[in-house]
Amino acid sequence: IIQILIITTYVIIKDETINSTRIFYADYLLSNTIFFKYFFTSLCLIILINGVNFIDGTNMLAGGFIFVTLFCLVLFIGPDQVNSFNSHILGLIYFLLAFLSFNLFSKSFLGDSGSYLLAAILGFICINYSNYFQFVVSPYFIAVLLWYPALENLFSILRRGIFEKRSPNQADNLHLHHLVSNYLSKHFKSKKLNNSLTGITINSVLLIFGLIAINYANQTKQLIFLILVKTLIYILSYFYLKKYIKQK
Repeated sequence: IIQILIITTYVIIKDETINSTRIFYADYLLSNTIFFKYFFTSLCLIILINGVNFIDGTNMLAGGFIFVTLFCLVLFIGPDQVNSFNSHILGLIYFLLAFLSFNLFSKSFLGDSGSYLLAAILGFICINYSNYFQFVVSPYFIAVLLWYPALENLFSILRRGIFEKRSPNQADNLHLHHLVSNYLSKHFKSKKLNNSLTGITINSVLLIFGLIAINYANQTKQLIFLILVKTLIYILSYFYLKKYIKQK
């Protein structure tokens, strides 16, 4: 409730909203219905914020995800245009590089406050980026970059509520990054090494998808296909790792 109140209030006061989805009816509502515009934007931000908090379970993961996303945004249009759009993005990237160098060795952590704050900042950057470069960037380019924590959020709710028949509010250690960490622990004995390798492994895959998406940044159909592939890889990896760990 507190998240909804804070995010919605900020969205309304600053009037920073998603302007296009390239879906005709949704775009019609965004253009003509103030309530829907504020509601939809706030909902997307809350999903992202909680998704990033969901994945903040191992070193290099949440911070690395935010770094990879910002890096892909800068890489697509170049640092000069980014500075004309938002001069703080490069500063945030440098901060994340410094933070990750400490997080790699378990010397610094985001925690709930850090993950919520950085995810909110990232969300508003992506909204403004999509609106500012709307003629050269499809909103689904942003969706590809942000899909992992959003999918983690949705998948966890469905898994707990439908398949496991328990409250989605109950925390567990069955997120994808937990399974990857358990898998790596079968091959590497160092707990700290496993922790950092988990984040590095997942973000390496996310970076590959981001680099592919850059080549189709304004091609909605190809980007939707990438989202579907990303979803499929997530689901297959999840159930494979879960089965592997049970067998071991």
